[in-house]
Parts: sequence; structure tokens; C-alpha cells
Amino acid sequence: GDLLVWDNSCLLHRAAAFDGDRYRRLMHRTVTQGPVPI
Repeated sequence: GDLLVWDNSCLLHRAAAFDGDRYRRLMHRTVTQGPVPI
């Protein structure tokens, strides 16, 4: 019953620098809808 969520828009872990001109970075966004948790 566990759920883990993290924000990939702020994370990019690599041993070498990311080459944005050579590689495309694709992200998907998921949002929830409903009442605010208590």
C-alpha cells in the first residue's frame, strides 16, 4: 500500500554532463485531482 512520488523536473543524475543539444529529454507530468489531504 505504499506510494512513492518524486519531482523529476528537478532531478538529473549522471556521471557526466548532460548534452542537451545531442539528446532529447522527455518528461511526462501527472497531477492528482480531489480534496486536499488532512
